[in-house]
Amino acid sequence: MKFSGGFANLSTIFFTDQLLVSFGNWLYWLAVSRLTTSSEIGEATIVISLVLLINSLAQLGLEYPLLKKSSIDKSRIVGTVITIELLITLVSLPLVYYVLFEQSLQEFFWISVVILLISGIAFVPRFALFGNSKAKSVLIIDVASTVLKFVIAYVLVSFGLGANGMLLSILAQILLVAVASLIVLSRSNFSFHLGDVNYFKKIVADGVANFPSKLSRVLILSISVVLLGLFGVSSSEIGIYYVALVIGMIGASVSASMAFMVIPASLASKEELLSDSMRLGLSFSAPIIAALIVAPKFILSLFGVEYASGYALLIILSLAIFPSCIVLNTITKLNYANKQKALLAIGSTEVISFFIAFFFLVPLNGLIGAAVSVL
Repeated sequence: MKFSGGFANLSTIFFTDQLLVSFGNWLYWLAVSRLTTSSEIGEATIVISLVLLINSLAQLGLEYPLLKKSSIDKSRIVGTVITIELLITLVSLPLVYYVLFEQSLQEFFWISVVILLISGIAFVPRFALFGNSKAKSVLIIDVASTVLKFVIAYVLVSFGLGANGMLLSILAQILLVAVASLIVLSRSNFSFHLGDVNYFKKIVADGVANFPSKLSRVLILSISVVLLGLFGVSSSEIGIYYVALVIGMIGASVSASMAFMVIPASLASKEELLSDSMRLGLSFSAPIIAALIVAPKFILSLFGVEYASGYALLIILSLAIFPSCIVLNTITKLNYANKQKALLAIGSTEVISFFIAFFFLVPLNGLIGAAVSVL
């Protein structure tokens, strides 16, 4: 087996970064909940959830061309992808206003617009740094921005700014990520020129090819929770399902980190490490799956005794880690080989199979049906 220490280091840092960001977000909402009312938190979470959903969709699957091209094309890739991101985001603004108006939250429209635009910009240099094997820089920036978010939220919410204070703290975090990432890139011989029309088409085609797979992950993590409410599932049951789902996704994130980072590692080492990523991903995932299957009640009870009742959900969702590792590594391999039709086929299969299973099984089996749909 070929092995690259750089690949292992990149994967570890990427996984650590994802874990710290997720844990930091959880601590953030826990902390602000002690400083303000639930209604203010509800308004802020509705706004930021909408922004994150639209930002995720606006990204298409552009992280893959960034990972592939940022180490070999430092003159055009960043400027081109930022332009694509901003154009898609601008088109989505009427939808943002409509949703906020329907929720009587139109007062937050302009701050939502600014957060959305800066998020679109921040996404690009962040993945360009990963693609250029500068994962440590991303980790440092993410830690610093998370600390800044906590400080600003504490000050503004303590002064009674409520939802506006929370949104401003998130805006400050994203702004720091965007500015710091762009500065690091500029010092790494990157320039921000635009590609020609053909270059734009190639990048967009890459992004579109990866979009269905990204959409399937958004459906599973965000939209499935909303759909469960439409099927009449109680909020307490949805909470149990969501916690089990997040634990399952954290378990899958080890192999996901390897699948992402194997592209820049392969390009840097000039060795094809994609098969190693698959083998290592499955090897590291096996003990995680075993732990989730053997002690699901104990793991769920760490989040609260009431969550232990979702042990069957966690067992099913833990079984989904294994095929997830295979799919993610296959998507990486197809991106490396520029096989866009195959990427579209896999992504479309993910979306269609999830929807068919979800709408058929949830009315029959409730949360178990939702978990089986993910599997």
